[in-house]
Amino acid sequence: FPKSSFAAQFVGAANIIKGELRSNDRSAHGECTVATAFGDILISSTDLSNNSGRSGPVHVCVRPEKIRVFADAPPKQTNTFSATVKARSFMGHSTELTLELSTGLELRCICPDDDITRAQKSVFIQMAPSDVHLLPET
Repeated sequence: FPKSSFAAQFVGAANIIKGELRSNDRSAHGECTVATAFGDILISSTDLSNNSGRSGPVHVCVRPEKIRVFADAPPKQTNTFSATVKARSFMGHSTELTLELSTGLELRCICPDDDITRAQKSVFIQMAPSDVHLLPET
């Protein structure tokens, strides 16, 4: 896993999202909230132990294959956002999507080749809190 936002962008392996870490938003389970332009992202990864009590500007990282795509809003709303499919690239058993969020931010997503990835224009995306990682500032 890339150790910095530079490394993550350099290898092209991950989506980098700018946000604001809220140190006072930590839950009893060690989760915290990063406020982004398109909504709050809950993070529950082990990265947080190094950032105890910290707040301020951060980058978070999520790998393209960890973003789930839905035709309709999923029942669980944590880390769920609406998106528009801007481009599709078929890769055999999977499809790479370029998704645009409400703020114009584009994310890459790799998901199974199915009806949603073939035709759907408006989708919902979801990221598990354990799949979102806080990147150390460089």
